[in-house]
Amino acid sequence: MTATDAALPGLEARVEATITDVVAHLEGTARNTGSRTYQVSAICVEPWNARVRDSSGTDVAWEEGRAHCEAFGLKPFKPGDTITFSASWDGKLHNDDGSTRPAPSGSYLFSGRFEVYTGSGIEDTGERRILEPMVTLTL
Repeated sequence: MTATDAALPGLEARVEATITDVVAHLEGTARNTGSRTYQVSAICVEPWNARVRDSSGTDVAWEEGRAHCEAFGLKPFKPGDTITFSASWDGKLHNDDGSTRPAPSGSYLFSGRFEVYTGSGIEDTGERRILEPMVTLTL
């Protein structure tokens, strides 16, 4: 599945899923095929992250909670650049106490979210945009 945005000419984000009996693996690639330089996160937050939602569109706790980082910095995402990522989900949901349980049967949207800024750098971040290609999983 590929996501594009008319406000981001030349930029595309694509995800592909490999699904086995136990694990869903998502591979994502963002490419800048245009002539414009964008900005992406460069400090403790990657430009890609994954998300899992149930059939009603509600986010589910598909991975263990993480520490939150407040630092912010950008780096250029130049014409010809590519940024990849991968994520895997074992079909389990995480509880607040750290335990896990099997996700209920049904459909889930497994997506890669690619965050990009239209400005020229940290002094001019421009508009924050998100490309979110997704695949449907059935458990």
